[in-house]
Amino acid sequence: MVNAFLFRLYALCGVVSGLCIVLIALVVLLRVVSRILGYYVPGLTEITGYLMAASGGFGMAYAFHKNSHIRVSMVIDRLGEKGHALLNLACLAMACLIVGYLASYLIDMTRVSYRFDDISSGDDRIKLWMPQSLVACGFAAFFVCLCHYLVMTLAEAVHVVSRRNGEGL
Repeated sequence: MVNAFLFRLYALCGVVSGLCIVLIALVVLLRVVSRILGYYVPGLTEITGYLMAASGGFGMAYAFHKNSHIRVSMVIDRLGEKGHALLNLACLAMACLIVGYLASYLIDMTRVSYRFDDISSGDDRIKLWMPQSLVACGFAAFFVCLCHYLVMTLAEAVHVVSRRNGEGL
């Protein structure tokens, strides 16, 4: 039940990431058309940056779930089954720590921006907590994805070890 919910969450992350990319294309198109027509629309560069950061966070959760991220397998392929499992667990644990720190920092930054009513320094004068919350949610989802796969990998390793020791299924 939890796996099914999380898998749907990762699919939703892919949709949100794709929508951010479509919005980036629309913002760039708006910028081109407004320049041709002689109008200046403030904040389009900043909005594109916010959308790109949000797309990255949400996209990483989806890509990791679909196993479409880049893995350097030159070293891992040379290890035995036990070494492969240990290195995989170590890498997942390290990734959880790093992305967890990043996600907590982004959430805290968003909270502070909301509390102090921070406004961007650009021409758009947008309240910073709005785009920051998208970025923070994306990286929080990526953190959840990494932790989920770490737990699943640990559970699989425990299952394999217990089966080898004849402790049943």
